[in-house]
Amino acid sequence: MRNLVFNEQMAAIFAAEIGIALLVLFTVGVIVMHLRARHLNRPVTIRHYLVTGAFSAFIACILAFTLTPIRVDGQLCNPNLYYPRLYAGWSWGQALQQTKGMGLSRFATGVFAQLFFNIAMFIPLGVLTAGCLRWGLRASTLAGFGLSLFIELSQLSGNWGLAPCPYRTFDVDDLINNTAGALMGALLVFGSDLIGRYVIPGGMQVGVVTGAIGGLYLMYLIYLERKKS
Repeated sequence: MRNLVFNEQMAAIFAAEIGIALLVLFTVGVIVMHLRARHLNRPVTIRHYLVTGAFSAFIACILAFTLTPIRVDGQLCNPNLYYPRLYAGWSWGQALQQTKGMGLSRFATGVFAQLFFNIAMFIPLGVLTAGCLRWGLRASTLAGFGLSLFIELSQLSGNWGLAPCPYRTFDVDDLINNTAGALMGALLVFGSDLIGRYVIPGGMQVGVVTGAIGGLYLMYLIYLERKKS
């Protein structure tokens, strides 16, 4: 069993990286936001700052968690572990093989949790691009694919030569899972559009049931925002 070296020092490194990346991304985002607003002759509202902040936080966390070196069994460079995995579906097949005979409980194991996490990690990207930027389904999915491809190529190249070796694995399955996550997030938004248009009354107030399913209510709010535009 491989031992991941993750301690208080690594936690501090993650926090510092996220903080610095968040500051840089938010600053760049605000500048672009004001330039775009000036070009379109539109005012900048609090919603624009919130969306920019959400995007910046998401990208900062994704980059920190996927590109930071993590030692395994005390080693950073391990060619027997960090080699390109170019066969689609290999990780799902391996997970099924490792949990053979476990029935439905296999999906609660760590090996499947990692696969599900790679999907869930990119769902917010689809929600943000489709719900806040009003991108279409294709554009939101391509955004997930593009960000995932950048991450995988960074891992393959050792952060574009900044590291002494590739210390993360280029994995085609990660690329597929991440893209699927972005697609699912966009589908949630467009699904909420349909729910808001044909199911939920326009004058509906926030009730106990709606509050209990806050995720759906968030989608409803996104639908209303899109409807105004």
